[in-house]
Amino acid sequence: MKDATECEYKALVEHLLFKSSRAAKSVCAELAANLKAHGWTNDGKDMINQTSSILKRKRGEATLTIFVKPQDGGSEVKMLTKGLSWDEK
Repeated sequence: MKDATECEYKALVEHLLFKSSRAAKSVCAELAANLKAHGWTNDGKDMINQTSSILKRKRGEATLTIFVKPQDGGSEVKMLTKGLSWDEK
């Protein structure tokens, strides 16, 4: 996401955390569109509401579980990853 701030990757648990200045619903829409464009497919139904949202995606053996919640006029995103290779190719 172009407006992501305070990005942090926790290698031990494969979590990616960041914040956005935009509303959670807008962040969910952008994440869903960007992931789809990169070959990720839905892994269950998205749960998007006012207080907390969850998106699940898969690509091959890799999975993402993304939590988006409103915070301080923007959003906080926590992405749990499994099976991703973080090595640059």
